[in-house]
Amino acid sequence: MKTFYTQLGTIEAPTDSVHALAFSEDGRHLASASNDNMIHVYGVKRGFATIWEEKGDGPFTAVTWRDDALFVGSMDGDVICFYPTTGWIRRRKSEVIYKTDAVIQTMVFNQRSDQLLVCSGADVLLFNKTSGKWKYHDCLPRPSPFGEPSEGDTYPIVATGLHFLENEKECLIGYLYNGFWKFNLETWESTLYFGPYDSCELEEPRRYFGRITASAQSPDSKSVVATDTCIGLTWFKVMPERLKKMSSTHHTQDLSSNVPLPVLFINQGQAVIMGTTKGCALILEVKRAEKLQALKHGNDQTWVTSLAYIDINGRCRMIATGDGNREQRTRIILWIEEDKKDILFKFPKFWYIMPKLFVSVLKIGQVVLTVMGLIFALSLWSSPLWSEATSEKFSFSPYFFKSSSPAAPFPSPSPVIPATTSSSFLTKVTKLFDALGELLVRV
Repeated sequence: MKTFYTQLGTIEAPTDSVHALAFSEDGRHLASASNDNMIHVYGVKRGFATIWEEKGDGPFTAVTWRDDALFVGSMDGDVICFYPTTGWIRRRKSEVIYKTDAVIQTMVFNQRSDQLLVCSGADVLLFNKTSGKWKYHDCLPRPSPFGEPSEGDTYPIVATGLHFLENEKECLIGYLYNGFWKFNLETWESTLYFGPYDSCELEEPRRYFGRITASAQSPDSKSVVATDTCIGLTWFKVMPERLKKMSSTHHTQDLSSNVPLPVLFINQGQAVIMGTTKGCALILEVKRAEKLQALKHGNDQTWVTSLAYIDINGRCRMIATGDGNREQRTRIILWIEEDKKDILFKFPKFWYIMPKLFVSVLKIGQVVLTVMGLIFALSLWSSPLWSEATSEKFSFSPYFFKSSSPAAPFPSPSPVIPATTSSSFLTKVTKLFDALGELLVRV
């Protein structure tokens, strides 16, 4: 059965390109990593209001969830673990798991949640969970044909995709110019699974194929899709010894764009969604590579550079799309199954206005406290100057305490000679009290 999606809402919190999106495992939160050095977490059932945010020293490039922990990668090469959804009483402090010199591109967990693989430039880092803590284990050796990268290399070594295979003893690694390689985590050996020269006969195959910018694995681990900056989207079937190319699609971006595009399996592996440089995200059927739906994200020049998908126990499916070239107009759009929009996500209007109301109250309170502080400071400064001069001249008791019998004539005050230390400020204050006294008499 074909599934179609409709727009649910828009998030405009990021102020620069969105590099990565990820739903939490329970579907209650959505995290975004953006070029404005910010990590945001939004409450799905709170109208996608920002419930937590963190500012870093540089842009964030990758994000993924595991239980209540949010793992984040940065452009500076940091792998950081946050706990944004736990209560503040039992919230654990964030911890930097590892530091490297290359950009963190991708992070993926195995099914047992005790191993983590991270793409960092040319390297793939392996982390193990021991005694409840994540620790760096080792760097997977590069395939022997690669050698050590150098500055003059025409085709740099860049790991762009990671996937644990079905037995979880092996993983599949995609390289930008060097195809897919299978790595055995027990024997520590790697074999070429699908290379740039396997696709077509060209003078320079790596120039026209093999630029694997992103990849995704089906839920049953039997299929892999990869986005290529020239060819578009390619489907592979996972075989015991090789990847078998099944089909390709070519209408995702112009050849001159050269933009890395994200891709994900959705709808229980029956379809894939990928970003484009044409203002939309395409949903394609796996078997026939036919377009099912285009999710309109922006104008025709908008790049959809980040995707997230969640299937909440078969009850509801959601997609998040983020753009990467709109700068200050960056936004994230949420999509949901057409027949589930009015059933599961009826947000209270209070959640839409509460964040803005809270910020407004804080700003007003800050202004009020500032004004009160200034008044208090002025009163302390001016008190020695005019307290003595005005103690006899101003008496408000006749205006506030009136007796039933006619009051005795109010004696005219004796002239007061201003002190030599009086200032123009004292003169203005004196005139203000004179005007106030006359006003009270008229009332």
